[in-house]
Amino acid sequence: ASDVYKRQINAEYGHLQLLKTLKSYSDSFIKEIKSKDNDVELQVGFHAIPSLRYLHLHIISKDFDSPGLKRKEHWNSFTTEFFLPIHLVIEILEKQDALNIETEKYTDLAKSNTLYCPLCPFETKNLNNMKVHYKDCYAKHKTCLLYT
Repeated sequence: ASDVYKRQINAEYGHLQLLKTLKSYSDSFIKEIKSKDNDVELQVGFHAIPSLRYLHLHIISKDFDSPGLKRKEHWNSFTTEFFLPIHLVIEILEKQDALNIETEKYTDLAKSNTLYCPLCPFETKNLNNMKVHYKDCYAKHKTCLLYT
């Protein structure tokens, strides 16, 4: 899947404009969500190595409180550098022709047995322990988050 993804995220094929359009749509969506709940924090981006063959964008709440996050790979795919924010992908493609993915690095990161809190040095091998920790840590750090 990563080779397909590399071909998809390529400025030569007009994908930069597509990404800018996706970002515009996601910005509008986030604005609508925030009009209903201004406290919600969302992140928008792609997995470095996607689980699906076609280009798709994730918009996920930064509280990571979801029944869909049920495996370690899910946690790592949204809380580590495995998750590529859309603004970063656009920035890279504005400077170079393609997004180069280090497949081995990102595969190891996604499959890691260790879970890391994206807000503090806490780490664990147990997903339930991480979810309990992160809920408290997120509440404490929420006002410091600088994501867009």
